Amino acid sequence: MDRVKPSVVVLVIFGVLFGLWSGFTLFMDVQAQIPRRPQIAFTSERDGNYEIYVMDADGSNQINLTNYPADDGSPSWSP
Repeated sequence: MDRVKPSVVVLVIFGVLFGLWSGFTLFMDVQAQIPRRPQIAFTSERDGNYEIYVMDADGSNQINLTNYPADDGSPSWSP
């Protein structure tokens, strides 16, 4: 039975560590995109048809995200 060369072991260890590091940095990038303050996405027909808005959890800073003549609805968060 042949012995595994030390260089192969080093390459395998490096590959595993690199994979773990890549996954961690990807996780951190996704976390950076999450809003820092809790927000709520909702629909409202205050302008005559349904539009999508977001606001802070306390009800402040309401922002209209859509402006289309047809109804917009079903907002959801996505990474």
